[in-house]
Amino acid sequence: MAEMGFDTEIKVPEVDEKSVLDHNPKRLVIKEALLKNREARRQFDCGENTVISADTIVYRRKEFTKPRDLSTAVEILTELCGKWHSVYTGVVVYHGGREKCFAVRSLVRLKKLTTDEIVDYVTTFKPLDKAGAYAIQENTVVDRWIGSYTNIVGLPTEKLSKVLSLLGVTNG
Repeated sequence: MAEMGFDTEIKVPEVDEKSVLDHNPKRLVIKEALLKNREARRQFDCGENTVISADTIVYRRKEFTKPRDLSTAVEILTELCGKWHSVYTGVVVYHGGREKCFAVRSLVRLKKLTTDEIVDYVTTFKPLDKAGAYAIQENTVVDRWIGSYTNIVGLPTEKLSKVLSLLGVTNG
């Protein structure tokens, strides 16, 4: 958001993401972002401020969430290495009494890594807070991607910028 010229305040609402169920990854990330957005507005005094929430998942035949420990991170990366998968981010923008929801999908292929390379990556970067157990911005395990780089990072700023403009939100 700072790169887009906005001053922001980050607040993390307490939500139970596991309560959101959907087999369609696009609908799932929108539902999770909507839950976060509505809970943020309920839990915090947001006043007239614009509230933006997002949720990102990695998906290849199933959802890959944030690993619970380093061994789970190794398992996830072992399953994803050398293969294409999708990264979905759902975003909800609340402004002026209106909610605008959208999702963006990008494709990512991780490098083919040995078990030792995976363990070294997990030990070095400790990706426990990353869906799919990796971060593209580390420029370490990603081989190729198609689509929005910022979506893979976790906030598709290209689409978000258009939605903010549509809602009349300015950075001035």
